[in-house]
Amino acid sequence: MAGPTPPIPPLSTPFAQNLRDQRRAAHRQAHSERKQRHLLRVQQKAARKQARSLLSQQRRTLRRTSLLAPLLLLVCGSVALLVRAGHPALAIFLPWYSRWWPLLFLFAGLFLLIEWAADLFLLTGDTPAAPRRLGAAATLLLLFLGLLGTGTHTLFQARNLFRNNLQFGLGDFEKLLDQKHEFSQTIDTAFPAGTRLRVDNPHGSVTLIGARTDGQIHITVDKQIFTSSDDDASRQEQQLNPQLSLADGTLQLSIPRLVGSSADLTVTLPASAPISISAQHGSVDLSDLQAPVTVTADHGDITCKNINGAVSAQINHNGSSFIAHNVTGDLQLHGHAQDLTLTEIHGQVDLEGEFFGNTHLEHLYGPLAFRTHRTQLTLGRLPGEIDINPESDLSGSQIVGPTLLHTSSRNVSLDRVLGDLSVTDSRGSVDITASSPLGSIDVQNRDGAVALTVPEHAALTLDAFTHGGTIETDLGLTPTGENGNQTLQGVVHGGGPHITIRTSHLDIDIHQGQVDPSTNP
Repeated sequence: MAGPTPPIPPLSTPFAQNLRDQRRAAHRQAHSERKQRHLLRVQQKAARKQARSLLSQQRRTLRRTSLLAPLLLLVCGSVALLVRAGHPALAIFLPWYSRWWPLLFLFAGLFLLIEWAADLFLLTGDTPAAPRRLGAAATLLLLFLGLLGTGTHTLFQARNLFRNNLQFGLGDFEKLLDQKHEFSQTIDTAFPAGTRLRVDNPHGSVTLIGARTDGQIHITVDKQIFTSSDDDASRQEQQLNPQLSLADGTLQLSIPRLVGSSADLTVTLPASAPISISAQHGSVDLSDLQAPVTVTADHGDITCKNINGAVSAQINHNGSSFIAHNVTGDLQLHGHAQDLTLTEIHGQVDLEGEFFGNTHLEHLYGPLAFRTHRTQLTLGRLPGEIDINPESDLSGSQIVGPTLLHTSSRNVSLDRVLGDLSVTDSRGSVDITASSPLGSIDVQNRDGAVALTVPEHAALTLDAFTHGGTIETDLGLTPTGENGNQTLQGVVHGGGPHITIRTSHLDIDIHQGQVDPSTNP
């Protein structure tokens, strides 16, 4: 009988143990390789970070920011402070800036060019050239100033267009979209002696002529109606009829307010009737009247000619003008306007407000008071003329004092001045020619030259001083002083009216010459 089958012997123990060791070794080797790769990536990342840090530090060391930004801030702050103080006024500065703002970019580019040239000159051969950056602050500030200049220029152009051509207001868009219809109407009615006339016209001009002698008033109404159909035009024309009412000795003439329409009034009436006019959108023209006149114009010019009575006017638009000629009574004008022209005024003249254009005054036979935020002028009479432009000049001739002038940033030129004179100015020149008989003269200027001409052989007492300038004279006196200051004091031809002059940083010239006598009506 056979015995049991012997079992299969197991694999050799050393062989199996060798396979496991090999797997463990391979696993450890792969783990070591992954760890080395991770360490290599960490080292590379740290190296790149260090390189970027060094490069950034090198760039900060080499590249420098331009000084243009702080310079612009200083200039803008100084200009804003001067405008806030009213020297110059905002209404004068904005038109100037809207015209000349490109010069700012020209100066900025010139400053950067100077910086670049200075860097090339100052850097040595071992030092690398370091380009300057304009900087975000300077870029944003230049962009803002450019937009401000472009915007103000556009606004002023649009204002001039509307003022000179379209005169836009409420309802004026119908003038562009609808058809224009014109109508005319005349009215004759009794106007008893002693009756006042009051006119109220919201849209349209007003012309008054004192030419009636029959005790009546003649009214002509020229109507302009903008609408799309003739039927609408006829209906609106009836609504635009003038309304007349007589109460308490006053004849009220009113034009209804109608959107998209206007009515031009021409009125002839007795010259002795007192007048009161209110015009919102339209000019006012008055002539040949023998009574007081009161007029208010919100958006339009005012013209007064041959008025034998007082004139009181209020004008409220920067682009409007005021003209007065041959007025025998007092004249008062308040508000703000563009150009002023006053000639042959026999009464007292009082002008107060803001006048942005040219001012021409000629033959004022009574006292004058002229007041704006920048210039205050009072005088006794004006046989000659005075011109004040919106920029910087004030010139006049044949002025009868006492004259008092306070202004700033103007070049003042006064010829043939008679009587006492006091002038206060800054940042502008003062040139005065005095007539005989000589009055006392007091000139206080700052940062501006002073020139004075007195009649030959005039007796006077002189006291002049300049800080940082020189004094020249042919009156036989010698200036004294040191450290940039000069003083001239003395008595000429036995003494007379006191001449006092003070200025800084510029010169004083005092001379005598042949001066034509001033006309003294």
